[in-house]
Amino acid sequence: MCQEKNESIKSFTYRDFHIYFHILRLARRAKAIISSMGATLLTAEMEQQIVLHVSLGERSLRAICREIGVSHTTFLDHLRDNQQLANQYARAKETGDGLAFDHLRELQTMEPERTRFGVDPGWVAWKRQQIDTLKWELSKRNPKRYGERMAVEHSGEIDLAGRLAAAEKRISSKE
Repeated sequence: MCQEKNESIKSFTYRDFHIYFHILRLARRAKAIISSMGATLLTAEMEQQIVLHVSLGERSLRAICREIGVSHTTFLDHLRDNQQLANQYARAKETGDGLAFDHLRELQTMEPERTRFGVDPGWVAWKRQQIDTLKWELSKRNPKRYGERMAVEHSGEIDLAGRLAAAEKRISSKE
C-alpha cells in the first residue's frame, strides 16, 4: 500500500503541483474577498437595528455594522440612496451625542475611590482621561454644539480708500 502511494505521488509532475497550488491560492483569495464583503443584503430590520444602536451612542458605526453582519459601506450607500433613512440616522446621531454628553456629566460627578491613604490618584487620572477623551470626541462629532466657541471681535476702522490710493501711488512711481 505504501508503494502505491509513492507511485501515485511520483506521477505528479512539477506542472501539476504548480497548477494545484495556483488553484489553492485563487480559492483562498476568493474566500477572503467574500468574507471581507460581509452581508451585502441590508434589510429594513437591519437598518432599524443600526439606527437604534447609533441612538444609544455607545459604539461606532463600524462596530455596530460588524456586530449585525453588514459592511458599514453598504449601510452608508443605503443612507445616500434613502432620504428617510438618512433623516432617521441624523436624529439618532443627535440623540446618541446627547446621551454621550449625559454620560460625561455622570463621569464628572462620580465620587472618587478612596483607599486607606485617601483618594486614589490613579483613579482620578483615569477618570480625567475618560472625560477629556469624551469631550474631544463630542467636539469633533458636533463642533457647533460641543466645540469651543471663539469670539472674534474687531475694533477700529479700516480705510480701504486710503490704502488703495497708497498702493496705486506706489505702482505708478515704479513705472
